[in-house]
Amino acid sequence: MTASRASPFAIGRLFHEIDTHHRLSVSLQGAAAGNTYLDSCVERLEPEVAELRRLLGEAAKP
Repeated sequence: MTASRASPFAIGRLFHEIDTHHRLSVSLQGAAAGNTYLDSCVERLEPEVAELRRLLGEAAKP
Protein backbone atom coordinates (compact mmCIF):
# COMPACT_ATOMS: atom_id res chain seq x y z
CA MET A 1 0.00 0.00 0.00
CA THR A 2 1.41 3.36 -0.95
CA ALA A 3 0.38 6.56 0.77
CA SER A 4 -0.94 8.02 -2.48
CA ARG A 5 -3.43 5.15 -2.75
CA ALA A 6 -4.22 4.68 0.95
CA SER A 7 -7.75 5.39 2.03
CA PRO A 8 -8.70 6.30 5.60
CA PHE A 9 -10.34 2.87 5.87
CA ALA A 10 -7.19 1.08 4.70
CA ILE A 11 -5.13 3.03 7.21
CA GLY A 12 -7.63 2.19 9.97
CA ARG A 13 -7.47 -1.50 9.08
CA LEU A 14 -3.69 -1.36 9.08
CA PHE A 15 -3.58 0.15 12.58
CA HIS A 16 -6.13 -2.41 13.79
CA GLU A 17 -3.96 -5.21 12.39
CA ILE A 18 -0.84 -3.77 14.04
CA ASP A 19 -2.67 -3.48 17.36
CA THR A 20 -3.93 -7.06 17.13
CA HIS A 21 -0.50 -8.48 16.32
CA HIS A 22 1.09 -6.38 19.07
CA ARG A 23 -1.39 -7.67 21.64
CA LEU A 24 -0.79 -11.26 20.53
CA SER A 25 2.98 -10.80 20.73
CA VAL A 26 2.74 -9.38 24.24
CA SER A 27 0.35 -12.06 25.50
CA LEU A 28 2.27 -14.97 23.97
CA GLN A 29 5.88 -13.81 24.22
CA GLY A 30 5.99 -10.87 26.64
CA ALA A 31 6.45 -7.12 26.44
CA ALA A 32 9.87 -7.30 24.79
CA ALA A 33 8.43 -9.27 21.86
CA GLY A 34 5.57 -6.77 21.55
CA ASN A 35 8.01 -3.87 21.49
CA THR A 36 10.15 -5.64 18.89
CA TYR A 37 7.06 -6.10 16.73
CA LEU A 38 6.17 -2.39 17.01
CA ASP A 39 9.74 -1.41 16.12
CA SER A 40 9.56 -3.54 12.97
CA CYS A 41 6.27 -1.87 12.03
CA VAL A 42 7.80 1.58 12.42
CA GLU A 43 10.70 0.60 10.15
CA ARG A 44 8.34 -0.77 7.49
CA LEU A 45 5.92 2.17 7.64
CA GLU A 46 8.38 5.07 7.85
CA PRO A 47 8.65 5.48 4.03
CA GLU A 48 4.83 5.48 3.77
CA VAL A 49 4.52 8.08 6.52
CA ALA A 50 7.16 10.28 4.89
CA GLU A 51 5.30 10.14 1.57
CA LEU A 52 1.99 10.92 3.26
CA ARG A 53 3.56 13.92 5.01
CA ARG A 54 4.95 15.12 1.67
CA LEU A 55 1.56 14.79 -0.04
CA LEU A 56 -0.24 16.58 2.80
CA GLY A 57 2.36 19.33 2.73
CA GLU A 58 1.86 19.81 -1.01
CA ALA A 59 -1.92 19.82 -0.63
CA ALA A 60 -1.71 22.50 2.07
CA LYS A 61 0.19 24.89 -0.19
CA PRO A 62 -1.93 27.66 -1.72
